[in-house]
Amino acid sequence: MKLSIFEKNTIDETEVVVNCKQKNHEIEKLAKHILLYDGSIRCRKDDREYNIKINDIFYIETVDKNCFAATESEVYELRKRLLKIEVDLKNTSFTRISKSMLLNINVLKSVAPLSNHRMDGELINGEHVVISRNYISSIKDKIRGM
Repeated sequence: MKLSIFEKNTIDETEVVVNCKQKNHEIEKLAKHILLYDGSIRCRKDDREYNIKINDIFYIETVDKNCFAATESEVYELRKRLLKIEVDLKNTSFTRISKSMLLNINVLKSVAPLSNHRMDGELINGEHVVISRNYISSIKDKIRGM
């Protein structure tokens, strides 16, 4: 694979062009990652609105019917239900790991077995999340597909 980056101070927006002999699974994965880098979610914190990049979000969790997005150091409130967010993030690196949580698998550092066929997921910031047994196969599929 060859990578070329050209700087042009006359352009208004960054454009990524992929030249390939034939479109395949690897090219599709690359395109998904590029689009994920630029996507964002509208969040709230302290009565202010923010656009948080999807790639900066570690996980999205529902607590007492309220939905929150956690980054490495901040927590923001979302005005959507977890199911709607899951649909919006379908083709990204997010996957459901429990009834109340979506995880960005790009921040998953390691996994270890727990009792009751559950798994402990350690994130790159040292935080731990529990992967429910009902979602272990979906997270494995997501990791294989990335």
